[in-house]
Amino acid sequence: MVEGEIFTQIETERQDIVDNLIYCLIEDLIPETKQIEWDMEYIAQVRDVIKDIVVDELGLMTEMEFYPYRETN
Repeated sequence: MVEGEIFTQIETERQDIVDNLIYCLIEDLIPETKQIEWDMEYIAQVRDVIKDIVVDELGLMTEMEFYPYRETN
């Protein structure tokens, strides 16, 4: 991949799906009387743990399939 290459619509949609599912999971786990704000730091922490299991331990998909990214210098 070329550095600075923009994400495709499919890649962006995949990122949105993963991030939204994680946010919803956190919301579902807390009491209904509580609310959380969207915070990418927390979402990223959960995403990393899920990636470790799905990609690294179980080998069910590649890291790019799980959450597309671009490498930067």
